[in-house]
Amino acid sequence: MPIKVKSPGRKAQSIFRAGLDYLARILNHVDTWLEELFGAVALLFETSWERGL
Repeated sequence: MPIKVKSPGRKAQSIFRAGLDYLARILNHVDTWLEELFGAVALLFETSWERGL
């Protein structure tokens, strides 16, 4: 997401702050991301018999 620019041409936040906010958003949702990742990996290792095919 691009950093907004205020009227005198100054950025609304620093690149450091934008990166810190981005990392915080990722870390706040890591539990959901891990559940989805583990579910996807489990699907890869399921046999056709376990899926009922």
